[in-house]
Amino acid sequence: MSGELRGGVKLDGRGRSTAEILSTLDGKVHATLRDGTISHLVMEAAGLDIAQALGVLVRGDRPLPLRCAVVDLAVKNGVAQTQRAVLDNRDSVLRIEGTIDLRDEQLALRARARPKDISPFTVRSPLVVTGTFTKPKFGVEATPIAGRVLAAAALAAIAPPAAVLPFIDPGERGQSDPCAPLDNAAATPAPQAAASTPKGSRPRS
Repeated sequence: MSGELRGGVKLDGRGRSTAEILSTLDGKVHATLRDGTISHLVMEAAGLDIAQALGVLVRGDRPLPLRCAVVDLAVKNGVAQTQRAVLDNRDSVLRIEGTIDLRDEQLALRARARPKDISPFTVRSPLVVTGTFTKPKFGVEATPIAGRVLAAAALAAIAPPAAVLPFIDPGERGQSDPCAPLDNAAATPAPQAAASTPKGSRPRS
């Protein structure tokens, strides 16, 4: 990924140590990537789009221009909740939702790619990221994939050529603009950061 990262942070936390400050943080975080690009192969892999990923591998990976890349987080008691986290390009939209726990350094994120054009063979399913900051765990939600496989098996018993239909994604042209500003103006704080400690106290090492 490349581009010019800009953003604003408005946070307030109190404590005698870094851990105490992080566990009490409240506020907003906003970040945007201007003139950004991302690996085309990464975007197709994130959507588990097998056919298009193979096509990218054959012709070679190229930077894919991003229409927008925006992250808005609301932080309460040291837990950051996504209000919006989106990567948008001409082919698909990748949305990320979940929490980042700064107190316990835990991740609970879910990423889902939505294509804008037809995908002839995909097992598209949300990706999940759990675990800690130092040891994140990556996985795929199995339920949507199992549903496609069962549907394909049922169609194969009736009309074998129709077994491919559950793996065809028609795309979602005309979906709402993921780059549109949020209604809540507080989601775009001024570019500043604040973290305070009680008067006369010092963070512990």
